[in-house]
Amino acid sequence: MYQMAGVRAENAPLESLKRAKTMDGNSTPDEIYKETGWVKGRDGKWRFEIPDNLDKVDWSIFEKGNTDVNYRRLKNLYDNPRLYEAYP
Repeated sequence: MYQMAGVRAENAPLESLKRAKTMDGNSTPDEIYKETGWVKGRDGKWRFEIPDNLDKVDWSIFEKGNTDVNYRRLKNLYDNPRLYEAYP
């Protein structure tokens, strides 16, 4: 699903972002991503990918008749610590 986080994420790897910025203009986007993990969006903002962990989604929320209100918080539905570190 390609969850992306930006420079303001709590766990943003800022040292590799510095490297990505120095490579920008001299390297292809693929080369920059492979070396640094950062990619520049169409809007010119830098982003890094957070693994999806879709195998850790509790899909039972989508079952017909499920009325469990605990699922209203994403962390109760989706186990992805890196995402919550990025955006607590």
